[in-house]
Amino acid sequence: MGASYRSYVLVVFFLAMAASFGCGGADSAAVTMPAAAQAVNLSVEPNAIAPTFAGHRGCGAQQPFDLRFVVRLGGPHDVSFHRLRFKFQDRVGRIDVPQVSLGPGLTSTMFPNVGPIPTPSGSSLPTSSPIPMPGTTPLAGTLSSFGSARQLPLWLEFGCGVAPSGMLIVIVDFDHYGRSLSTETRVDVR
Repeated sequence: MGASYRSYVLVVFFLAMAASFGCGGADSAAVTMPAAAQAVNLSVEPNAIAPTFAGHRGCGAQQPFDLRFVVRLGGPHDVSFHRLRFKFQDRVGRIDVPQVSLGPGLTSTMFPNVGPIPTPSGSSLPTSSPIPMPGTTPLAGTLSSFGSARQLPLWLEFGCGVAPSGMLIVIVDFDHYGRSLSTETRVDVR
């Protein structure tokens, strides 16, 4: 055996070792990164919601109605739910935002940012309009600060002129390992 054969064996041996080290190692950045966001479960019960009509309030053809349902939130313990948003799209594509009310057994002290938008009172300058302070007036169609609750019975109220047939879109905003994320579900209204 010549020197060239030994050199050939040594080169093949070193290449095989280098390849085995490359396959077994892990990227140090991947080790320190948090795991990918696990699935968050958002569901609405019942699967199809029937509107409840509030009675005649002097409206035209489309009377006010309520939608009553339960939102269920699920996910890993390190997920922090922040806000629920609601939109209603009727059969012709018109989008409406409802007024959110608490269902039976819940009180506004449990959810401080829920309820009707307060009407300003007191005196103001004749040419000025009231300026809402951040965090004091909830957005229509939004439920925020619901703590650790994972099952929320809710009522959505729609006024005159909204068609009572369409799709309810429920969006939950949450935080997972410092990243703000959202997921949504759609429920048929008929």
